[in-house]
Amino acid sequence: MVTADILAMRPAVDTVPQALLSGDYDEVAPALSPNGQWLAYSSNENGRFEVYIRPFPHVDGAGVRVSLEGGGPPHWSRSGSELFFRDANRVLVAAQLEIGSNVGVTNRERLFTVPSDFVIGSHHSYLDVPPGDQQFLMARAVEDGATRRFILVRSYLEELKTRVPN
Repeated sequence: MVTADILAMRPAVDTVPQALLSGDYDEVAPALSPNGQWLAYSSNENGRFEVYIRPFPHVDGAGVRVSLEGGGPPHWSRSGSELFFRDANRVLVAAQLEIGSNVGVTNRERLFTVPSDFVIGSHHSYLDVPPGDQQFLMARAVEDGATRRFILVRSYLEELKTRVPN
């Protein structure tokens, strides 16, 4: 049986990727906490994909399960105090975390159901959280044949000033 594993590679140290999480089940969608001390990921070790957190880079031992009704892929808030993921019903969940020498989940809040035309990957995050942790950026699927484009605006305030004078 082929499984998916999470690999790591240290620049200028490793010449090939090293197994970080490897087992008889799939581990996918790795996400490092903003402080680099915690690894969130999805795994089907309990029969369906759930979200877990382990210390990083020393990932030995059991992970702390974050999701309760299926989950993945995980995405950290900028502050590192919350972990976002979608459950098996396409609901975006915010798990509030207490992080010290260990990590614990203090609350789970169901935020909203992600519309069906928005992309939800099971192994890749199509979600981002801008600074301030008050918004979500998500990818929406477009119909075949439609023009597909991505617009990146640099220097937003300067661009806005040229388009909307005083």
